[in-house]
Amino acid sequence: MNEVWASALATIVVAVLTGLSGVLVAYLRSKLSLDERVKLVDTARAVVRAVEIIAISQGWTSEEKKTEALARMASLTGLSEEMIDTYIEAAVADLKAAGEELTQ
Repeated sequence: MNEVWASALATIVVAVLTGLSGVLVAYLRSKLSLDERVKLVDTARAVVRAVEIIAISQGWTSEEKKTEALARMASLTGLSEEMIDTYIEAAVADLKAAGEELTQ
């Protein structure tokens, strides 16, 4: 029974994150050119995947993974923390939606 609730909760979380990502992406579109956004989306996806791989070997929690992803994205982009968080959350939602999240 707990597995059913956990699965339902995970589905709801992914749906909410996907919806929020859409709203935040619309906001970012008004601030950046298409080429800049495409490059940032690709960078965020690469950062999130790299952090996922490192997290498996290090046994990191979700919060530790997010902290690391934010720091790496900041060093690569120089964007505001709010914008970086948006791109990281969108990349995580994409990773989960695609079923590519790594687990220990």
